Amino acid sequence: TPFHRRIGLRVLTESFSARDTPSLREFQGRPVAGSYEVDEDGIRAKDVTLVEKGRLVTLLAGRAPLRGLLESSGHTRGGDVQGGVFQIESSQAVSASDLRKQYLELLKTQGSPHGYIVRAVANPNDLPGGGPGTAPLILDAVQVTPDGVETPVRGIRLGNVAPAAFRDLLEGSRERMLYNLRATALDPMSVIAPNLIFEELEILRTDDIA
Repeated sequence: TPFHRRIGLRVLTESFSARDTPSLREFQGRPVAGSYEVDEDGIRAKDVTLVEKGRLVTLLAGRAPLRGLLESSGHTRGGDVQGGVFQIESSQAVSASDLRKQYLELLKTQGSPHGYIVRAVANPNDLPGGGPGTAPLILDAVQVTPDGVETPVRGIRLGNVAPAAFRDLLEGSRERMLYNLRATALDPMSVIAPNLIFEELEILRTDDIA
């Protein structure tokens, strides 16, 4: 993992924290698919604080020791270390409506004619020929102008989302949503995340991707 050497360094904006909580079985009345009690090595899964005030505290670990990570956190599934219930939130979160207003103000400050609001992305593992490294296909998005006019767009993907992009998250919403997906062919994973403002992400048209 590229994050092994970044323990103690800032990987998110300072207001953000991140945890993996496989003990969480329900969120807002919905079952959490990624919840589990014991990993495939027979080790009880632990809830782990990964990022605190923007700084990487530790990583998920299996039985194979890494420097500074000598004890398994019970996250070995599908033959590798996998997240179970990944949560991210901001201590300075605002309402989703206020977050949208902040984004429109950002577009005005940047002098940008438009930006994008992405509302649904396909799991690359579920796409034909997809998998790690596949550019995520955007299922639902609009192009939005600084005055708030939205126009639906189709046939676009996210480009490479570098880890550094998360160091410049501008803000997140108080409202968070649960996403259940497949981490491996057999193992589910859940993500609980707010709406997020990225100052800069690469958007590609599908016909621009070889």
